[in-house]
Amino acid sequence: MNYIEWKNTFKKYLYLLPIKEEKETLAYFDEQYNKLNPKDLDNVENIFSDPIDKAAFVVAFYLEMEDEIKKNEENELLKKAFDEDEKKSLLFFNNIGNNIGVFFDSFSMQTKKRKAALSEIECLNFEKNIQEKRLIVKDERNQRILKFRKARLLNEEKAIANPLLKDYDQMDLNMKYYTRAERHSFLTNFMFALMMSFFVLIGVALTLASAGALIMTIFSSIYYFLNSPAKGGQLLVDVGYIILIFGAIFLSFGISLGILLGSIKSIHSRFFVKRYIMLGKKGAINQ
Repeated sequence: MNYIEWKNTFKKYLYLLPIKEEKETLAYFDEQYNKLNPKDLDNVENIFSDPIDKAAFVVAFYLEMEDEIKKNEENELLKKAFDEDEKKSLLFFNNIGNNIGVFFDSFSMQTKKRKAALSEIECLNFEKNIQEKRLIVKDERNQRILKFRKARLLNEEKAIANPLLKDYDQMDLNMKYYTRAERHSFLTNFMFALMMSFFVLIGVALTLASAGALIMTIFSSIYYFLNSPAKGGQLLVDVGYIILIFGAIFLSFGISLGILLGSIKSIHSRFFVKRYIMLGKKGAINQ
C-alpha cells in the first residue's frame, strides 16, 4: 500500500474529529512520510500500521482528551460552589452551553461521515474499535501520569536532576494549546456564537424584567402596608402572599441570571480559553 492509498483510507475514518484536528493530523503524517527512507515509500502500512486501526487510535486519544478536559472544567466549577444545590445549578447552566456546542459541532462530523461513504457496518465496527482503543489510551495515559508524579516527587524530595521529569517538562513545553473554536470550522463557530448571543439577549431581558418586577413589588408592598386597613388574619394572608411573590421573583431572577452568565461563560470558554491540545504536528500523537 502506497502513502496516497493509506492516507485516503485513514482520512475517511477521521469523521469523528473536528475539521481542524483532521487537517493537523494529516499534516503530521505528511511530515512523517516525507522523512521516510525512499525504500519504505511504497510500503507505509508497515511503518504507520493499518490505516483504520491508526485512525481508531487517533480518535480514541481525541475523545479521551475531551472527556478529561470536561471533567477538569466541571471540577473547577464545583470548587466555587458552597453546597449541593449550588453545584447542581452550576452544572445545569454549564451543561446547557456545552450541549449547544456539541450539537453544532456534530453537524460537521455528520457531514464528514456522509462524505466518507462508509457503510453502517463499517462505522459500527470502527466505533467498536475506538472504544477498545480508548481503554488502552486511558491505561497508557494513567501510567505516564503516575510516572510523572513519582518523578516530580523524587525531584522535589531529593533535589536531583531526574531524566524522566525533564522529559515530561519538555513534553509540556512542546505542546501547543488551542481554544475550542480553533479546532472547529468557521460555520460551526458562527452558528454557536449566534445561538449563544440569542441566549445572552434572553438572559439580559429576563434579568432586567425580574429586576424591574422586584423594584415595583418593593414599592407596591411599602405603599400597601402604609395605607392598608387590613388587620389580624387578613394581614397575615397579605404578608404571606407578598412573600410568595418575592420568592417567585427571586427564583425568576436567579434563573435569568444563570442563563445570562452561563451563556457568557460558554462563549468565553469556547473562544478565549486555551486548554485543548491539537493531535497533529505540535500536539499529542507524536509524543
